[in-house]
Amino acid sequence: MLSARFSAAPAAPALALALASALYGCASRGATVADDSLNLRINAYVWRASLETLSFLPLRALDPFSGVLLTDWHASPQAPSERFRLTAYVLDKRLHPQALHVTVFRQKRDSNGKWQDADVSPQLARQIENLILSRARTLRLSGRAGLG
Repeated sequence: MLSARFSAAPAAPALALALASALYGCASRGATVADDSLNLRINAYVWRASLETLSFLPLRALDPFSGVLLTDWHASPQAPSERFRLTAYVLDKRLHPQALHVTVFRQKRDSNGKWQDADVSPQLARQIENLILSRARTLRLSGRAGLG
């Protein structure tokens, strides 16, 4: 079902499956209510949801104070000649669509074995943003946030 929504890119079904697994599997992890004494400029629910939703990817850098989450490259076993890297920017304290921006990078291995940049459908980034925002709303309703 989710793979059809991610059909814009050839290996998107594998990415969608991994995202769906991360999204639905993260409910068992514990989280605490955000500590307002940290004076964060980002929404703790969106931050937590970004971490949980993208947890299947190797994390390269995290900065909860500026709201930047960088992943490293990841190739799924189903499509080893294609890999993805994501950057998530939490931009606001409010939980709304403009509070999050996701950028997706994609590379394909050429015939010489070298990675070359490839096009990514803008809809893929929007779908990932929607998964993260949906998870953030669920976290808000349950009262769980935390930063990591």
